[in-house]
Amino acid sequence: MPDEKTTFRRLDASNLDGLADGLSALHHTVSGERRVAAHWRWRYLDAPVGPGGTVVALRGERVVGKLGNVHRRFMVAGERAVVGLLEGLSVLPTSRSWRCYQGLTGMSYQESAADRLAFGYAFVNPETAELSRRTGAIDLGRVPVWVGFLSVRKALEGRGVPRGLSLVGLPFQPLVGLRRGNIGDAGVEMRHIERFGGACDELWDAVAPHHTVTAVRDAEYMNWRYVDHPEHRYERIGAYRGEGLDGVIVFRSEPSSPKAFILELLVRNHERDVLALLLLRAAEMLSARGAGLVYASFPAGSCEEAALKERGFRPWATRPWGMHLLISKYPGSGPRLQTPLLAFGDLPSPELDPANWYFSLGDWLIH
Repeated sequence: MPDEKTTFRRLDASNLDGLADGLSALHHTVSGERRVAAHWRWRYLDAPVGPGGTVVALRGERVVGKLGNVHRRFMVAGERAVVGLLEGLSVLPTSRSWRCYQGLTGMSYQESAADRLAFGYAFVNPETAELSRRTGAIDLGRVPVWVGFLSVRKALEGRGVPRGLSLVGLPFQPLVGLRRGNIGDAGVEMRHIERFGGACDELWDAVAPHHTVTAVRDAEYMNWRYVDHPEHRYERIGAYRGEGLDGVIVFRSEPSSPKAFILELLVRNHERDVLALLLLRAAEMLSARGAGLVYASFPAGSCEEAALKERGFRPWATRPWGMHLLISKYPGSGPRLQTPLLAFGDLPSPELDPANWYFSLGDWLIH
């Protein structure tokens, strides 16, 4: 049985200020990462759809666990829906028990059903996937994670290999390093994006019909996710033809680590040369900042994955990361928007077919 003093509460504007420091302390204990108090308001209350359904576990007034639920706009087979990104499941070591996890997931399920979310989804490690399956989640399988070597030497040093010994990686750089290949200029100009606007909306409107199940990546979302983050700076590069935006790449490096991440890669009409040029620009900027390897994740068979492969990325991080895509369905669920509700319950469930999904690392690697 759980400690009788353990209670569960939905996070909202009325209690976040009092719980923010506890959330930061929980996150630091579980992950070793520090978060400012403003991070939790940005993450759980300020998203474009509005406050989500995050649930916290309390022992007295101490935060001992949480299960994040970020509400997101989706396109599902051409219909608009609101779904819940379940993420950040954290419990203090002294409070870990099946009943505590059950309390968090059970209340989250109830809140999601009450909010009439179309469904919930999560990208989780194998241990959490097993726990989630026990609570009724549907496992759609492992997602691919690709890695590109900008510098084998720096990658080895990042794993604790002394600098002198890391030089043995130099001969392997031509074998596993990223390559330029035969790329034209594609008639585009690369520019930094200070803030996303109408050009991003127009690009997304052109890209979205090519995807069956996908989170909306319009300007409002991109600004919240990559411009307004209270702690981190993301690089945002656009491929322009005049004032028209033909592609976007978003990436960031870790200041004290050789690791870097490509979070988004959107290109109009799947233009191969534009994809390649954006990837190369990101690689050049990350190399200049000392990154040794860069990670990315896109669906198997996507044009983005093909572009990674052509540049020399390898799928070697898929098994070590072991991330699974899971779906949760709720009774009476249906799209929730500010517009009239759609008869989603009478339609098939395309989100249950992993081949229908479009995602990126930015969907689930929330820093």
